[in-house]
Amino acid sequence: MIPRPELHVADAASREQVRLDLRRIRAVQELRAVHVAAELGIKLGAFQRLELTTTWTAPTVQAWSRVLDHRFLMTVEGLDAPAGDADATAVVTFGARDEDGQHLARVVSTLVRVRKRSGLTMQDLADRLQCTARAASDWEKDYAAKPVRSVQRYTRALGGSVGLGLTPVVVAVPS
Repeated sequence: MIPRPELHVADAASREQVRLDLRRIRAVQELRAVHVAAELGIKLGAFQRLELTTTWTAPTVQAWSRVLDHRFLMTVEGLDAPAGDADATAVVTFGARDEDGQHLARVVSTLVRVRKRSGLTMQDLADRLQCTARAASDWEKDYAAKPVRSVQRYTRALGGSVGLGLTPVVVAVPS
């Protein structure tokens, strides 16, 4: 597999910031790596590699954030939303585990609608993404776990951007 170049330097920087924030949060909470790995259901070595990279899928960083009592945010910005489509510029907050796939599918389907309504052909998109039209088409059809990087690249190809962030989970205390 040939690595594709970033479409914008800010995309790599935003993923790196999320990675650093997750490491900082783990340190502040004094959680050992072995504990987080166990919560994620992965081996310690796999978690240690996860902390050193920014190539994770959206569900992976969602689960990692959840272990640290945070939510992962993806904000799609700068796109002309289709008429009546509030999702196109909405902040997508990944929360409960069973909602993760639904949220990511909503982001992908919204991006596809934006592409189609803008009149951008699959070949035009592929040229912008520096891939084949088939690869771009497959990406649109498959709502499975997508690397955060690929969501950022696709959005950049449409002329927008994806902001990334974390927010603490607020736990209601019974009165």
